[in-house]
Amino acid sequence: MKKKNLITNNGITICDSIVMSVKNKRPNFRKAEAIFIAVLGFVSVLMSFFGMFDFNYDRFKVAAAAVLFSIGYITLILMNKKSAFWVMASSLIVFGLAAFKFMNKITDGFKFVYNIIYRDSFHTDINYYKYLKPAMEEESVTILFIFAIWLISFIIYFFTIYRPNPILPLLVTFPILEVGLYNGIEIPIFWGITTIAYWLALLAMSSIDIGEYSGGTSGFVRKDNLFFPKRQMKLKVTEKCGMFIMSTILIITVLTVSVVSITNYKRSDELNKKRKDISEAFNEFTLEDLAASISRITSAFGFTIKYENNKLGNNDHVKYKDVTDLEVTVDHKHNAAIYLKDNTGCRYDDNEWLDLKDSAYDEDIFDDFSSTGMFPQDFPCMFGKLLKPDAQELQITIDSKVKKDRTFSTYGIDNIGGLSYNRDKQATSINQEEKKFSYKFMPIDIDFTASSLGDETRNVYSVSGISDEHWRDMIADFCEKNNAYNYDDYFTVDHEIIVDSDLMYSNPYMIMAQLLESKYKDFVYDNYLQIPDNKDMDEVYAAYSDILSKAKGAHSAVDKVAVLDELRLRMQEDTKYTLSPGKTPSNRDFINYFLIENKKGYCIHYATSGVILARMAGIPARYATGYVITADDFNDGNLQEDGSYAIDVQDNRSHAWVEIYLDGYGWVPFEFTAGYSCRAVKVSPTPVTPADPNGSTEPVETPTNIQTQTSLVPIPLTTTKNNTTVTANTTKSHGGAVGKIGSDDNKKGGGFTIPKWVKVIIFIAVLLIITAAVIILRRMLIINNRKKEIETGSSSDRIGNMYDYTEKLLENLRLSNEEHNYMDFAKRVEQHIGGTFIEQGSFESFMKLALHCRFGKKSPDTDELKECEKMVSELSQKIYDNSGFFKKLWIKFVDALV
Repeated sequence: MKKKNLITNNGITICDSIVMSVKNKRPNFRKAEAIFIAVLGFVSVLMSFFGMFDFNYDRFKVAAAAVLFSIGYITLILMNKKSAFWVMASSLIVFGLAAFKFMNKITDGFKFVYNIIYRDSFHTDINYYKYLKPAMEEESVTILFIFAIWLISFIIYFFTIYRPNPILPLLVTFPILEVGLYNGIEIPIFWGITTIAYWLALLAMSSIDIGEYSGGTSGFVRKDNLFFPKRQMKLKVTEKCGMFIMSTILIITVLTVSVVSITNYKRSDELNKKRKDISEAFNEFTLEDLAASISRITSAFGFTIKYENNKLGNNDHVKYKDVTDLEVTVDHKHNAAIYLKDNTGCRYDDNEWLDLKDSAYDEDIFDDFSSTGMFPQDFPCMFGKLLKPDAQELQITIDSKVKKDRTFSTYGIDNIGGLSYNRDKQATSINQEEKKFSYKFMPIDIDFTASSLGDETRNVYSVSGISDEHWRDMIADFCEKNNAYNYDDYFTVDHEIIVDSDLMYSNPYMIMAQLLESKYKDFVYDNYLQIPDNKDMDEVYAAYSDILSKAKGAHSAVDKVAVLDELRLRMQEDTKYTLSPGKTPSNRDFINYFLIENKKGYCIHYATSGVILARMAGIPARYATGYVITADDFNDGNLQEDGSYAIDVQDNRSHAWVEIYLDGYGWVPFEFTAGYSCRAVKVSPTPVTPADPNGSTEPVETPTNIQTQTSLVPIPLTTTKNNTTVTANTTKSHGGAVGKIGSDDNKKGGGFTIPKWVKVIIFIAVLLIITAAVIILRRMLIINNRKKEIETGSSSDRIGNMYDYTEKLLENLRLSNEEHNYMDFAKRVEQHIGGTFIEQGSFESFMKLALHCRFGKKSPDTDELKECEKMVSELSQKIYDNSGFFKKLWIKFVDALV
């Protein structure tokens, strides 16, 4: 090839044909290498996705579409003409128009695909989307996949071959694999690894030549009398770097699998357990339960971030760590279950148990509770003594080992002072500094209690007949306030317990208790029969209507318990108890999905459904969580020298149950969970695989509830603040290991319900923020590198770096030195932009200076450097200012030139 001498300096001849010599020696396979990387990435992504699920679609049509789109886009890219770019861009418009035309098919296809993913992910036969026509599945799914492949092929081939950039390909291909990984579906190993290799190769291709954009280490390498630009050499190895990375990853993978197979290497049990915990934590990760998911992941790695979620049905399955949560001491043996409650759910809304609204507690009955020092939590013990005068009380101490700040109490607590009351829900020991709770309580036998409560009977009392001045004045004030006098100082009390009036006069606090219970009963029926008014509840009612219709004639406690027993038995016949029921779909009601569709669940499912069914039957009910002790725990192994029993309550004893209100008596526990009853509670005798303590217990028979009797002892209740504390505000939601409860008026932690459309907006916003952050960080890296290369180093190197940056700027004006004739290129630049974007003649001077620095021994002085920097700065700013809006964004954030 003829050489043209441009400059002679110190005997060195500079040839502008120097790059051509490289082409003769080293064939350029960049396009072929880029195509190979893109095709392998495209195929890997598709095979990874299709390998995770068994979809019903026309495989030939989908494969043909993948081949045709690949051939089409690769051919356009190889044309290397500007018109090809616009053809590719136009294909997106065609894609949009075609997608709009087939939108209904695409939408149906998405629903069919999502149903398959949902069933495989949650191991269920239930479809997320209902009312789809099976005959339309294959066609709809095929159309969906063709359009998806169309879009994916454009993104992969354009941003891998035409303009390497990892951002959009990663944003599109990663979620395709994450659909399975997110739900614990095993991905095909080979295709999964090749997909990761593609990502890394693309990242290398787009970042290995950052020096080109920022000046890098540009310069020339001399060989004899020929000089080769370093930048051009670097560009020729970008695809080779991608190929090297892909092949290296695949080779390492094959070698690793081979070595493991040959040596029979096995991980230790401890390492396997840790890996399993981490794997389960990641598999259970959900965006809907983001904070709790993060908490599970951090716990798997050995540190804990506290978080509670009140939503029901978020757990796919329940496992336990078999750790002791409570250490309980009972003074003597008891032959029935003891419930240790830590929370009460009052109102069901949007798959969540909430407290009553604060306005509900504004009723004056709560003022009466505070002034008298009697609360509904006291009723079962007080009225129990009327029913069983010689009933035996137990002394229980609960030492909490759970990390969360939770309080525990039991039913039938005797108010002997030192109690703190949370409205009508729970009474706990005032001294909670050491997380120990001590109570004297009367065990509850629901069968005996129900049979002892009769129909409501009117009892007549006279204030003047009460000898105790304290209680006489208190009762008189109550009657005056509530207009309870019938005539003179006589008042009536309607109550279900019939007792001798002399006994009541000698124990006037019992009269006060009956007055309060009679008034509180109105509050109970006003607030604890609430049911969501929607189609889901109508379907539940219809499924149990034959039993619920009987409830209309159930007036006595015995009749009401009989109705509840029928509901419990029907529920247990129609459903299956399991610790792996799967998640409740976000578009389903928790109760309806459990009772009508899935029919699998554990205690929170049974208890939540039981509360609603009880309310449908007209029986006030609430949801309760905590732990349960059984009669089997009172064994010789737990027997102490003093005759008491020390019981370690493990996390697998966490439980949820129903509280029902028996008129004239108060709140009592009632079991709906399959394998349980009010007379016998069952728990798992075998350890369960460690994990989060969220769930119920496995069934094992325990003996029937048996109680002994003691005599009635009048215990005057006092209102002094030293003995009783009233909690007027809603307590913080703790939530047991099962079924968590939130506050509606002031939801905190996981109790805040986010509407679905807000979740979508948040997800899109987070995705955009992450994308923007990546783009901005990349831009900052390139700009900082460029600034460093231009402002530091030797003067000659700085001029060379400025020239490389200038060449990249000029490419945006469609001016490139394709023939590598530098002075001709300088003249062409002057003709096009001299006097507009730069001063006339400044680029030619800059070119001569750059050539002198590279090929001669001259070093530019300070003034020359400043002039060059000024010219480059003005050029970049003029190019940016004269560009359109979208072009400005591309220059600034994609090319990172300004």
